[in-house]
Amino acid sequence: MNRFLFAALILCLVSLTGCSFTGAKTFKTFAGRPGTEIIHLPKAMVKAAAAGTGAHSLEVATIKGPLTGDIMEETERIAAEKNLELLIEVTEPGEHVSLYGRATEGKNPRLKELLILTSEGSETDLVFIEGNFDLRDLNNMNISGLDKVKKMK
Repeated sequence: MNRFLFAALILCLVSLTGCSFTGAKTFKTFAGRPGTEIIHLPKAMVKAAAAGTGAHSLEVATIKGPLTGDIMEETERIAAEKNLELLIEVTEPGEHVSLYGRATEGKNPRLKELLILTSEGSETDLVFIEGNFDLRDLNNMNISGLDKVKKMK
């Protein structure tokens, strides 16, 4: 499964600057889990690294290990707490993708929050994006798992 390109860009930026950004807000329950890395980027960093995407903040959690029930339960708890609805769920042997979101109403809905859970083999990734972006812009964000959604159409 392709990695989340947007997150990779952010990770490259962080490694180039020699900075480490912590302060996990959304994924704080995973912070003490062995093999877990969490990066939270505030508005200024996201704006510098991903101009034009409409994203305001980004948080990424990478958990070494397969998708487990406790990770799925915590993801669903976060989605419920933030009043997000399940937009897409794709499950194949050894792979799982769930997208939860909250969009504005109207003729041209825009996403305000997006929670992504992807798991393949021995790695599980969670991504939370806050902002104001068009639903069609998801394709431009190169989010892991959307290739599977496109095949379903």
